[in-house]
Order: sequence, then C-alpha cells, then structure tokens
Amino acid sequence: MPLNPNGKVDKPALPFPDTAQLAAASRQSKKEGLEGEIALSPTQKQVREIWLEVIPHGPRDLAISDNFFDVGGHSILATRVVFEIRKRFAIDLPLGILFRQPTIAGLSEEIDVLRGDSLDVGSRPPSSHLKPTSSYSDDARELMERLAASYEKPDRFRIGEKLSVFLTGATGFLGAFLIRDLLSRPGKGIKVIAHVRARSTDEGIQRVKNSCEAYGVWREEWIQYLEVVTGSLEDEYLGLSAEMWDRVKNTADVVIHNGAMVQDLLINM
Repeated sequence: MPLNPNGKVDKPALPFPDTAQLAAASRQSKKEGLEGEIALSPTQKQVREIWLEVIPHGPRDLAISDNFFDVGGHSILATRVVFEIRKRFAIDLPLGILFRQPTIAGLSEEIDVLRGDSLDVGSRPPSSHLKPTSSYSDDARELMERLAASYEKPDRFRIGEKLSVFLTGATGFLGAFLIRDLLSRPGKGIKVIAHVRARSTDEGIQRVKNSCEAYGVWREEWIQYLEVVTGSLEDEYLGLSAEMWDRVKNTADVVIHNGAMVQDLLINM
C-alpha cells in the first residue's frame, strides 16, 4: 500500500476503485478463453468492438457474457455505446437498453430483433421505443413564462467565505465527486445541502455516504458540513415541506442541479 510521509495510507495514490473490478472481470474472461470468439455472430462481433472502443482500459478478452458495468462501463459510457450502435446498425435503440441487457449476448439479441435480422432500413417496422418528442420541452416553456427575465448575480466568492450549496443528484456518480470537490476546498466555509430521495434523513445521509464510499471519495469529517433533505424531483417544491423549502430557498447561495428523473428518461428514450 502506498504511504505518505506520516506513515499512513496515501489515499490519493491508490488506483481508481474500478481497477480491481477490471482485473477480476479480466481474469474471469481469460478462464473462458478466446476460442468462443470464433462462434460470435456478426452482430456480437460488432457490439464487442464497440465496447472495446468505448470502455477505457477495458479487458481485451471480453466474453459475450461479461456485464458492461463490471468491466469498466458506467451510465455515461452506456449512452455512447447506444449512440454508436444506432449509427452502425441504423436502428432506434432505447438509451436505457444496457440497464436491461448489460451483456454482449443480450444486447446483440435486442439489436437483431429491432433489425428484423436485416440491415434493410426500409423494410423494418417503425420502432416502438421512441415516442414523439413534441411535448418533451413543454414543461420547460411553461416554466420560462413564470421565471423572471433576469436574476441578480452574486459577487465572486472568496476562499474561506461561508457558502451554502444546494445539490440535487447527490447520490449519483457525478454527485459523489461534486461533494468531494466542494467539501475538500480549503477554508471549511462550504456547507452542502444534498437533496436525496429517501424515506428519512438518516437513510438519506447513509445513501450519500454509501455512494461516496463506493467511488472512494468519502471522508468521515465531512458529515458536519453535510445536510440532507429528502424529497422527489417530480413533486412540487422537490417534495420538500413548505417550511423546509423556504429555509433552503433563503439560505442557499448556490444551486447545483445535478439530478434527473432517470426512470422517466429511460422509458421515454
């Protein structure tokens, strides 16, 4: 284990947590051997090529049964894979497909179904995955009518100045690193109010902690600078009580809206 001058484990020098997952996945793939690649269908070969292009440092001996998220993939890379598949196969593949079919075998089967076993775009039936998007931004247009034309911008914040940040999407991949960035800044003047979908405040705090620990960025001393409010993005006032909404609205200096209704996005796209 790398050590710092004080003899403690040098955490910044440790490899990214995914390294261990990649090594384990690679060892499992090697056990299966490369002879199975000969029997790959044309679709499976192309999907495998896309994975190897998109996943950074992914194992070269990917098997068709390997899970995308076990070999270095995540939600952002999953979107890149889907767009590349759409381009190569000329099909309307839903964005959330890798969450339902995270293996090369399963994903290839979905592709063949959508293609109708043919690359003849004119002969395949219209996709049922994509819905009309004419009303997708209606809520945004309605919101714009209620918002002020402009808002007063605060002066540039200085290091050490007391600052309250309201953060949505705190339990996701990006949310964990936003928390690390905010609470690791010098001066200890930043407080994070994290919006979390949970049944209680204690459960919300645990969810934030678990997410940060999963990505190797949690520090126990952050707990004193972290407040969790529970709610849901699709509800009025983000699911907060009127009293809590007013308190957050009046105390937050900065809003980082990092949350999204992922389930709805996966269904609609």
